[in-house]
Amino acid sequence: MTSCGQADIQSGPQADNLKVEEPNIKSETFDDEIITLLYEKLDSGFDIDFKQNHLESILKNLDILSLKEGEEFEKEMLFEDYKCDCLDKIKIYYDKADDRFILWVYEEFYETDLDWCPETSYSYSFQIVNHKITDLKLDFMAG
Repeated sequence: MTSCGQADIQSGPQADNLKVEEPNIKSETFDDEIITLLYEKLDSGFDIDFKQNHLESILKNLDILSLKEGEEFEKEMLFEDYKCDCLDKIKIYYDKADDRFILWVYEEFYETDLDWCPETSYSYSFQIVNHKITDLKLDFMAG
């Protein structure tokens, strides 16, 4: 004799319908398409020698999921096409609280008259939805 309907429990096709599937987490990277879209949206806001190849040098094939898991990436480089000691920098990370990627662009340029490297910095935030850059905002600019 069975109690509580145990005789009705089966391990057939109906039981398979109750299985919980693991979420399919797709590892997505910053590819040429995303980088180009991002640069096109950024380009109108720069008064500096920032080019798409600078953005590519840090973002190309960067794993988006690793950013969402807390990794940050930063790279020093020269935006100018000539040798100088004023280094520029790009940094990207993900802000979980706001569900946005933060792109920070820092440029130093050599001012001959001052013998000094004044700086300019930009902080942008954006989202990636369906492999597209969305809701790009200039959050901060100084320089």
